[in-house]
Amino acid sequence: MESKSVQRILIDAFSGDVTGDSKEFFEELDNHLRGVSDDDLCAQLVAFDLAAEGHPLSTSAAINRAVRFLAPDDEPPHDGLEREAWRILLSFLELRHGSGVYPMGRLSFISDPLIRGLAEEARTDRPDASTRRTTGKAGDLLAGLAVSRQLREAVSSAVGTPVIPTYDALYEYDPPESSARCHTDSDAFEFTTHVLVEHTADRAEGQSVMIVFRAGEVSPKRIALKPGDTVVIRGRGTIHRWERLGAKEHRILSAIGFRAGP
Repeated sequence: MESKSVQRILIDAFSGDVTGDSKEFFEELDNHLRGVSDDDLCAQLVAFDLAAEGHPLSTSAAINRAVRFLAPDDEPPHDGLEREAWRILLSFLELRHGSGVYPMGRLSFISDPLIRGLAEEARTDRPDASTRRTTGKAGDLLAGLAVSRQLREAVSSAVGTPVIPTYDALYEYDPPESSARCHTDSDAFEFTTHVLVEHTADRAEGQSVMIVFRAGEVSPKRIALKPGDTVVIRGRGTIHRWERLGAKEHRILSAIGFRAGP
């Protein structure tokens, strides 16, 4: 890849193995970026995306194709043209969706009985055992938390803007030795609120670590959570992953969607 330009690397990253009409779209992007300097690539990507119907470069599918292409082992490139392409991708996300992560610790209304109830509810509807992350639907308890006034106000305060619930909520189950790979969240999760419901390590309470990549930051940010803690992330615009679990660890997270509102 070193013989390629940053422009070519970015086009390959966004396009992946798409075919048909989508392939023609990326040929148009190639023409649009031809001759553009590296310093102007991010601005031109934004301009192209805004002018295109459906803004196809900033969908979660396109972004996650680019993330997998540039960080196939879940570590960002450390040097060369790929590192510059990664920097531009982070800047593009910042401009299109905004990025940010907001650790909130243990909120006053997230009580021990509530966490125990969420854990019991999550286990009741847990999918069959797997070696990778699986998801399960919200029960009544999580659904109620997702639309509660207390959580909406706490999230609004943390992110600095009013938010409203999207009515999207689910459980995420991570088995031993699994990891949630580098990704951005789906288009329904502008602000994703995670409550760590359970993290066990050899029958003891464990600690989960979210790793966040943002434009302008030299090193990724590590956010450590204990069961009962809450963190909010601008899910569409922030590349993140969860640290790999050990052989005797497992985790249950809740994911609750919010979007900017009046």
